Amino acid sequence: MGIIDTIKQFFQKTESGRDANSAMNEVKKAASRENYNQASINAFYALEAMGEVYVNHKREQHQTAREYGNDLVEEGYTTNEDLEPILVNFEIAKYSEMQVSSDDYSKLEESLNTVAKKLKSGRAAPTSSGKKRKARRRPRRGGKTGAARKRRQRSKEDN
Repeated sequence: MGIIDTIKQFFQKTESGRDANSAMNEVKKAASRENYNQASINAFYALEAMGEVYVNHKREQHQTAREYGNDLVEEGYTTNEDLEPILVNFEIAKYSEMQVSSDDYSKLEESLNTVAKKLKSGRAAPTSSGKKRKARRRPRRGGKTGAARKRRQRSKEDN
C-alpha cells in the first residue's frame, strides 16, 4: 500500500465522517421540529453512516435494518440492548401507521449516543451484561483447605 492509497483512504474517511456528523444533525433537526417519525428514520441512517465510517462496516443492499443491526452485534461492536430502540422506532416510523412518541424518541436518542460512543472507539463491545465474573480464589497455603483437613482426619484415624 503506497502513500497515495493511504492519503486517498484518509480523505475518504474524512468525507464520510462529515456524512456521519451531518446525519446526526439531521436527526436533531427533525427532533427539534417534533417530527419524531422522521427523526427515527434519520437515526437509523445515522447508525448506518457511523458503522461505515467508524468500523468500516457497510450495509449490503439486500440487508434489512434488523439484519444490519444483527451484523454489528455479531461482530461485537455493540449490544442488542443498545440497538433495539433504534431498530424498533425505525420500523414503526417507516412501516407502520403508528406515531413515534417523544418518550420513545428520548430512549432512541440515548441509545444512539451510546452506540455512537462504542462505534467511535472501534473496539468490540463487552460481551457480559455488566456483571464481572468473580475471580477464583486460590486455596490458602498451610493446609487450610477442606481437602487438607480431611487428609489430616484420615491420617489420625489410620494411626
